[in-house]
Amino acid sequence: MNDLVEEYGLMIHKMTHMFTSYPYKEDLYQAGFIGLMDAKEKYDKNYGTKFSTFAYPFILGEMKKVVRKDTNIKISRSILSLKLKIEKMTLLLSQQLMRYPTIHEIASELKMEDEKIEEILSINTNVSSLDETITGDTNEMSFYEIIENNSLNLDTLVALKEEISNLKEPDKTIIEKRFIENYSQTEVANLLGMNQVKVSRIENKVKQKLRNNLVN
Repeated sequence: MNDLVEEYGLMIHKMTHMFTSYPYKEDLYQAGFIGLMDAKEKYDKNYGTKFSTFAYPFILGEMKKVVRKDTNIKISRSILSLKLKIEKMTLLLSQQLMRYPTIHEIASELKMEDEKIEEILSINTNVSSLDETITGDTNEMSFYEIIENNSLNLDTLVALKEEISNLKEPDKTIIEKRFIENYSQTEVANLLGMNQVKVSRIENKVKQKLRNNLVN
């Protein structure tokens, strides 16, 4: 263990600073070593990959778990829908008034109490933007492209995340790593001990399954 700390401690320390807005760097540092040990157990020299390259997604994955557990708040669909309505009304009023609307103006248009608007806006839903792009190996993807449906709304996004949570392995890990945790196909392949082509095939098959479940 001491040898690992000496050899990879600096790399893990630098990786903690990738999470600029997360204040608990020591927690990230400890999580990084959990990922490092996991990688050490699964590493095979026959992979033809340097250990540091192989270990990187394991370390990063454990750090992301810490951040997600600390910040993710499960919000009901009704709250998510209300927040979307508020955001749409805010945009509409901003265009009409040529300025950012007050809480009271938003509440009046939606026939809601000012306090309710403030309460909902204060909730950190931690849901990825529908338009957020995720860099892959050769192109850019987004949640829109999973089901290829431009009418995707917030309820559909929530349903999509539920569908993903119900997937079996390794399908679930591949989709989560690719579309939620920003892994490349190559990184996922290294993580699961597969080749990139197999990961790509499974990814496409699962995307089609998700489209069918959500659109039909």
